[in-house]
Amino acid sequence: MLVVVVVLLVSCDNSDKNNTDDEIVTSVTVDYEVYPFPELIDCADVIAEVQIGRVVKEIDTGTPSTILEGEILDVLKGEPTRRTIQFKQETQEEIQVNGQSVYNRDDVYVFFFKEAPEDSYDYWIISLDSGAFLATGDVFEQGTYTYTDLEDLEPSGQSVVERDVLKSTIADQVSSKDDE
Repeated sequence: MLVVVVVLLVSCDNSDKNNTDDEIVTSVTVDYEVYPFPELIDCADVIAEVQIGRVVKEIDTGTPSTILEGEILDVLKGEPTRRTIQFKQETQEEIQVNGQSVYNRDDVYVFFFKEAPEDSYDYWIISLDSGAFLATGDVFEQGTYTYTDLEDLEPSGQSVVERDVLKSTIADQVSSKDDE
């Protein structure tokens, strides 16, 4: 995966307005590969609906990252070894990647995970730009932009897809791969 990192310091006038300690938030821009949806499913070791738990720690492995704990609510692909997992999100509270904040505790997402190559956490999210869908009511939202690869799922090509449609599309593709 080609990752280009450019660090931009945000001036005091452009600092995070939600930050109550008047700290300056640094913004990091990273270009991620945005996978076509079928390829994203194939690439994932585990696809799961996860409720966000606590922040475990912040790390820097070339890109500022946070290790989070999460509770698996539903497994759509793969076989995780436990229900409570630790996974890496490439962003931090004070050094945000592509303007993304650290995921909020108790929010629910469908994540497309790869198994971590080391023992300090279980998984990492495949492409911050395409591997996480936030559950809001009966739909999942993917990012804050139009994700055209979802056109097969949502005719408008918007970044919102009904929960059942997303889950059944993943299940159908996983099942068809298993039958091959």
